[in-house]
Amino acid sequence: MRKLDELYDYMLGNMCIRYKQTKESLENIMDRIGYHESKNDAKCRQLGGGPGRGLFQFEEGVKEGGETAMNRLLRWFAK
Repeated sequence: MRKLDELYDYMLGNMCIRYKQTKESLENIMDRIGYHESKNDAKCRQLGGGPGRGLFQFEEGVKEGGETAMNRLLRWFAK
């Protein structure tokens, strides 16, 4: 878990610089989005069985929102 925390801190620090925000403000924004989308329930499923899953309600499956987000994150870390 320590390595995951280090990667999170690295990414968050970079986003703070890129968007001229503090760590606290970016985490506050993520918390607000998570609350709006799922009431901060990481196991949340979209009502009616839709494709949205998790804290931020990403769509699951090939070429869907969750996969797109993961690919973007992997490309960002590769840079």
